[in-house]
Amino acid sequence: MMKTYVRMSPDIVVYSISPSKTTAIELESDEHWDFGHSLRQVRKYRRNKKFQEVVVVIPKKYNRFAILYVKQGFKVYLWTATRVMECNKCGQAPSDSKPTKCKTVNCRGELELVGIKDVEFVPFVPMVNKPD
Repeated sequence: MMKTYVRMSPDIVVYSISPSKTTAIELESDEHWDFGHSLRQVRKYRRNKKFQEVVVVIPKKYNRFAILYVKQGFKVYLWTATRVMECNKCGQAPSDSKPTKCKTVNCRGELELVGIKDVEFVPFVPMVNKPD
């Protein structure tokens, strides 16, 4: 039986000159996100000796998973953003929050992502239980 190796690389790699440090940043989206796969990836980056630091950026709506990364020794940031959608036929932007089809009369085209706005990144700070 032959094993197949899949080469994985971080979404972003930051090289700092002073002090000499290489940081791997794994940016997770909120579409088809798989926590287990993500955790396995960042663990591999940490085992790779060329990365001195590994940072995980996850959607704020999945903040319940952030503590699991922190317990594994990773820095975690939470992100939020607003998607900007546009119809691929008439070019109109939808008025409601999560439509999939254009609501313009006689159009019904598919909506496509054309950008994002109101992007925010915040560091995850775990709550510490203080004794009474």
